[in-house]
Parts: sequence; C-alpha cells; structure tokens
Amino acid sequence: MVSIQYISATSKQASPEGRDSFPFHDFPRRFSAWYPDWLKQVRMSDTILDYRTLPLADLVYQAGAPDAERFENKPTVLLFEDAEAFVLVRADFFTRLLFSEQNFISRSIKVGSLGVMTVESALATRRAPTDEFWTKVGLPGVPLAIGVNASVRSSDNNCELLAHKGAIAQGGMAGTVGPPVSAGATLDPDRIDFNNLTLGKLIDRAMESAADRELPNTPPLVFMRRAAWLDSGRGHKPEVNYRSSVITDDLARYAQAISQTHAGCVLIRGHLNAEGMLKPSAIDALAKWGLNFQAWCLWQ
Repeated sequence: MVSIQYISATSKQASPEGRDSFPFHDFPRRFSAWYPDWLKQVRMSDTILDYRTLPLADLVYQAGAPDAERFENKPTVLLFEDAEAFVLVRADFFTRLLFSEQNFISRSIKVGSLGVMTVESALATRRAPTDEFWTKVGLPGVPLAIGVNASVRSSDNNCELLAHKGAIAQGGMAGTVGPPVSAGATLDPDRIDFNNLTLGKLIDRAMESAADRELPNTPPLVFMRRAAWLDSGRGHKPEVNYRSSVITDDLARYAQAISQTHAGCVLIRGHLNAEGMLKPSAIDALAKWGLNFQAWCLWQ
C-alpha cells in the first residue's frame, strides 16, 4: 500500500496534495535517452564569449534582447562539445540564454546557406560536434546546459523523499514536487583539476556540489549515476539522473533538510518494487501530488 506524507518547515505552507502531476505517460514522449562519451576529456578554453560580438546573438536578438529586469548578464562558464573534447568556456549569461531560454531558442533565424531554422531545431538535429551550424553561429561546438537530479531513498527501497519546490523555483518548477536534489550543473573552473578530467568526473562533481547546497548539515551521500536524457521540452537539454540510498533511521534528518531548503518534503512509502521501480498502483496515487516532469526520471 502506498503511503504519502507531507512535511513542512512551517504550518502555513500548503500541501501540494490535490495538484495535477505531469502525466506519467508523457515522460517517454518528452525525453529521449542520451549516451554521451563519459570518458571523453574536458579542457578549459582561452576563448571568452560575449553576446555583443557573437553571430548567433545578432540573429536571435534582432527580435528583442533579454529583459534586464528578468535576467542579469553576469559572468558564467559554459560547456560545449567539439570533435576532440568537452570544452569549458567563460562567457556572459546572455550567451547562455541563446541555447537555454525557450523564448529565444524557438525564434526563427536564417543561418547563411543553411536556411531558416531555430536554435531548438538545431539542438535536436545537429548534435554532431562537427556540424557546420555551430561554426557559422560562432560557437565552439554543441552547447550543453546540463542539469542533474538525484533520488534520496531508503536502502530497502521502501521509503523515498521528494522536494516541494518553492514559489521562486526556476524553469517552471515553482510549486511542483520533484527530485530532492535538482540543479543546473554549476561549473567553476577555478576549483577544477583538469588532470585526466572526463565528462563523467565533471558531472559527478557537479552533482556533489548540488547536493551540498540542497542537503545542508547532513552526512554526505554516495551518488550513483544511472541514466541521462535529452529533454525536448527545454531545447533538448541534457538531464543526468543519480540515485542515493540511506538507512531508514536517517531519512528524518534528510527530510528536515529538504523541508528547510524547499517549501516542504514529501515522504512516500511502499511505492517501489524490489528493483526500485515504480509500482503501477503508485502512479495513480501520485497523480494528484503536483509531480513535475523531473520526478518521473527517478523511476524510469
């Protein structure tokens, strides 16, 4: 039998129970499996990208530049794949928006002899690092705005913790319920050892950093990378899923941390089979708990 309990840091926070979840059966239509070369090397580039001198920005922002009240053009670090390696490049945030913000990636642009297309369609069909599209628009390869997410569940697969996202959560996640650790892969080249660094090692470290932020004052968890997808609903953005296990007696400590860093925590019992996959009966039970599309990553 499936049991669902809501834990909040404040009695004033309303439970997400009763809110429609992202349809479970829409997950395979939205997501396709991603199989990158996890052993491919990562290097740092000397290039600095600035949207004011980038051909892609000239094309996309003709229809309107980012709203400075919504977006702060702060420095960032972007990840690309070229023929030989994955490459970290220093850039500004308005460059990142060119391949991560739905409003911009869906705009029609004309790219020389390649004709009319959108960045979104290029991200879907031109994923080869050598594709001429990326050179023509001034980028050093295929852009990869990778997200990471992870489960926190008991070692016997009987209990699991989910996070109720706050009102200011980004990416359409506000008020929804999803993975207890979910974030963009934050990349700080000043703290990275590039000696024999691979994509797998880089994203594993990004996962650990996200867990440190979202599960403060808890014992470090061991995360196992288990699957990766391309999210067609967000410009074929890569999403990498991890799994972690804790002894049942420690779940309350992690639930408290989740309810402090998010709007609340949802504790589910009895929803998984022996293989750690979702039971059919649990799909109906979770249909009215406001689960976001990332939540179903945990059980695929």
